[in-house]
Amino acid sequence: MSVTYRYVGDDAYFKVLMARYYLQRNWAIRPIGQFTCLTIPFVLAFAYAWGSNAPWLSGAAFALGAMIVCGVLGVLLIRIGVLARLRRSPAFGSAITATLSDEGVHFVAPRSQTRHEWPGYPRSVRYSDGILLLRPGVICWLPDVALIAGTADAATELIRSHTNFRVVA
Repeated sequence: MSVTYRYVGDDAYFKVLMARYYLQRNWAIRPIGQFTCLTIPFVLAFAYAWGSNAPWLSGAAFALGAMIVCGVLGVLLIRIGVLARLRRSPAFGSAITATLSDEGVHFVAPRSQTRHEWPGYPRSVRYSDGILLLRPGVICWLPDVALIAGTADAATELIRSHTNFRVVA
């Protein structure tokens, strides 16, 4: 049994891929979680200065405001940087065909073909609109709307039988 997906590796695809990747990660190691954790000491310092009417209240307010701005800009810059890196990939803008079978995953792009056995993708995550295949340094998003042969249920069962599988709502 095999299941085939065909999708275009464009901006829309990569934005969804990034969103799904971060969604399956622990909140504390997502960029927004990291910047939030870095901001907490500034919030506590400001709250202490406010509550005790400390003479350094204006400095604490400035530091908190600066940290919030840095956090928002940091999250945006990470997103822009990752998208810029993905845009430089040779497959950007190209139609990619991914075929899943009991042997593994076979990708065909205009200038390359790669085949990976299932141990190469040790983890996978099922979302309501597709499947995310994960291996160290590589993420593959397979949206259900890109199916051209097989069904989403068949793909789910095939991947479930070969990887550490979990479902994220």
